[in-house]
Amino acid sequence: MILNIRGTSGSGKSTIVRKLMAKFEYAPIMSGGKIEAYRLPTPHGPLYVIGRYETPCGGCDGISTQDEVCRRVTKYAKKGHVIFEGLIVTSCYKRYLDLFRKLKQPYRFLFLNTKLETCLKSVEKRRESRGAKTPFNPTNTISKYESTLRSIERAKEDGADYKVVSRSKAVEEILCLLQKHPFQTMKK
Repeated sequence: MILNIRGTSGSGKSTIVRKLMAKFEYAPIMSGGKIEAYRLPTPHGPLYVIGRYETPCGGCDGISTQDEVCRRVTKYAKKGHVIFEGLIVTSCYKRYLDLFRKLKQPYRFLFLNTKLETCLKSVEKRRESRGAKTPFNPTNTISKYESTLRSIERAKEDGADYKVVSRSKAVEEILCLLQKHPFQTMKK
């Protein structure tokens, strides 16, 4: 199962992944002296979390290119379940739909339905905690929020496997999906 969590800044993408990671004894996978992913041993097969989670904004936003994100998703999809998220990834709907269809494995887009005002407050709080000096400009957050809503409509039109979930129910949804789609090593 390949899972892509999508939402604007402050919607809870990284928080959900951190909550999921806290449920299992995870191990970082290193490449070139840096964390490439994490391996979580779930009862339904290994789960690979793409990206790093050492800062508040984790996941794929620390990966230099979308080609590299796709490479990692493809690599780890051969070994187990994959979950990934990031603000930039959220902006690239068609690219990831094409990737999922090419990989021919069960996948799901998980769109977060976090209210815009909650997202804006989360971003402001994160900025305050890191000591940001400039006033908060909500334009990009609002734009990504609207883009996410459009992606939901596109997923519906494309017949893509997607679900709109609340961030409070997302971890439960992920665990249910893993249970429904236990990972089986591919036979050659």
